[in-house]
Amino acid sequence: MSAATAATKVAEHQAEIPSLTGLRFLAALSVAVAHGTAITVQVQDPSPATEAVKFWLENGAGFGMSLFFVLSGFVIHYNYSGIIASQGTRGFAQFMWARFSRLYPLFLVVLVTDITFSSRLFGAVGLEPTVSLMQTILALPYYLTFTQSWLYTTIGNSSLVYQIGITAPVMWSISTEWFFYLCYPVILLATVRAARPGYAIGGAVAWSVAWGSFAYGLAGHAVGIDDWAVREFGAIAAMTTAQGGSNQDSFVRWIMYFSPYLRIGEFVLGCIVAQIHMTLRDTKIRPWETMFAQGALCLAVVSIPAILFLMYEPGGTHWLRRLNYNFGLAPSIALLLFCAARYRPRALCLFETPALQRLGDASYSVYLVHVIIFAVVMKGVGSLVPGGMAGPLFLFPRLVVMLALLLLLSLALFAYVEDPARRVLRRLWTQPRGLIRPSTIALAPVLCAIGLVGVGHLAKVLEDRRIEASSGILVTSATYGEGCGVRPGNATGMIQAACHGQTDCTYVVDVAQLSDPVEGCAKTFTVDYICAPNRTPQRIEVPAGVGLKSVARLQCAEHPGAR
Repeated sequence: MSAATAATKVAEHQAEIPSLTGLRFLAALSVAVAHGTAITVQVQDPSPATEAVKFWLENGAGFGMSLFFVLSGFVIHYNYSGIIASQGTRGFAQFMWARFSRLYPLFLVVLVTDITFSSRLFGAVGLEPTVSLMQTILALPYYLTFTQSWLYTTIGNSSLVYQIGITAPVMWSISTEWFFYLCYPVILLATVRAARPGYAIGGAVAWSVAWGSFAYGLAGHAVGIDDWAVREFGAIAAMTTAQGGSNQDSFVRWIMYFSPYLRIGEFVLGCIVAQIHMTLRDTKIRPWETMFAQGALCLAVVSIPAILFLMYEPGGTHWLRRLNYNFGLAPSIALLLFCAARYRPRALCLFETPALQRLGDASYSVYLVHVIIFAVVMKGVGSLVPGGMAGPLFLFPRLVVMLALLLLLSLALFAYVEDPARRVLRRLWTQPRGLIRPSTIALAPVLCAIGLVGVGHLAKVLEDRRIEASSGILVTSATYGEGCGVRPGNATGMIQAACHGQTDCTYVVDVAQLSDPVEGCAKTFTVDYICAPNRTPQRIEVPAGVGLKSVARLQCAEHPGAR
């Protein structure tokens, strides 16, 4: 066995911390419950109690993502800091190959599944299939290279994170994690300098204050950032629509929640806390420290729901609301992880049980496939049920059944796809000339992405020529129900068919044709278009309450309008 392989095995198997594996499952489950609630728990005229339960279950995703990133920093530093510090470039290459082997096989399986079947499942999760084949081709290079969360751009009617299908949007966190891995050598250089416990603890406190203040200050400038983003990227980048509804495609949401540039603060804190644990690892736990551990664990467990409430309380004004996109929960989670690693308290023994260990191993599968499970089960099933007590008494148990199915499938995927593929790929590293084969496999998606960039560029050239050769109205996007939570562009195809190439088009907005995407919400009708060969964007908007044969008029003239 080579020295590199031996170092890897030592790093991966020394002093395992079982509760961290169980906590990884808790993170994945939190996200699955949040998305499952949003997709499957739909009640007509829900009671205040039902709305409250639904609201807080949906916001559990904020806890799950913060736990993912802080835990990732802890585990990466704990397992790989020694290898990279001792072996330099080769150690880092080995680390990146280990992460590639862990993430890429299942990611590729789910991505192909998403592209193949999403068009049939959009309706089951309350979305419209607005992403065309060409948009998928343009977005694929970013997904294949794990870079879709690194920059903000729009393709068609959606930001890059929301391209391809129903499952691809949750893949943003993999892209963000990949950025962390590439930055890890720099983080390692800074972290290992804290060789004494006091220095490491001081570093954790200082980092929490500094990064928390930075995130808080940036959130305070959200309105100014939003104004700039709308000027730079158009209306799709706005935080809110004309009716005040949240827009998932906004630039502010990307920079605060999806992008690695803000989320890296949580990852770094996890690395620092792992360093604290490692500096104390050989130090005997004294009686006074046992008392401290009990108080620290209690503080962590109590503060997490308290901070969640202050960050997400409807109508709340607490200053912590500015940290609800990221980092607000990170210090409490970091304290929880330290207590779990250092003291192995009885309160966390549940996370060390064999069942949760297995589910923790399968947590990546839980995270990647949960939306597909909910969509498949919901396919052909009415999403709305009557109000009163009967609706929630049916929907919440049904959600539990769906989660059980998800866990069974995830365990199977881990056993028969994820783990075998990882083992095969890792064995390539130990074979003769072991660096060549892994490099070839790792470069395959990059080469594929380069090819797709070429295809996308050619497609754009052809589209530009089509516009130059065309005249009249070319509709780029039409949305029925903007401000009601619908996906932008849900009416694009119909108005394109009605108005393409004309110079003056009167379109009757009829709910019988468009179907009602959200019942009980006053819906506007907006159309974005150009008058080819001119590329100047134009927009008309028919006010809220359309659908009963209001008229939208598109003109290739100086003053397009609507009545």
